Amino acid sequence: MQLLVFGDCHDARPLARALEAAGVTGVLYEDVNDPHGVALLTVTQDPNEFVERVRRLLNSDPFASLTQKPDFTTLLNMVDEPLATLAPERTRPGRDVLTRLMEAHL
Repeated sequence: MQLLVFGDCHDARPLARALEAAGVTGVLYEDVNDPHGVALLTVTQDPNEFVERVRRLLNSDPFASLTQKPDFTTLLNMVDEPLATLAPERTRPGRDVLTRLMEAHL
């Protein structure tokens, strides 16, 4: 996932159309705290997509005319196996660890 935040957007509709036309998987948010702010959250399993498709989208109109807010930009490191999909035996501590914890706190 990548979150990019921009200012100087007076109409988000052309951005939404460009996002859809580019075939980039993502969502466009209008900033409630900035009447001219928007955020683009893109999602992909392939990190190359950020360089190939998302970069191309950002360097073309209407995104190219926006002012990026780098303080809010982040690339969220996604793992191959999300924690929610792991089996409980892979996420729970073993009985010996629980026993030591209980003994240390009683």
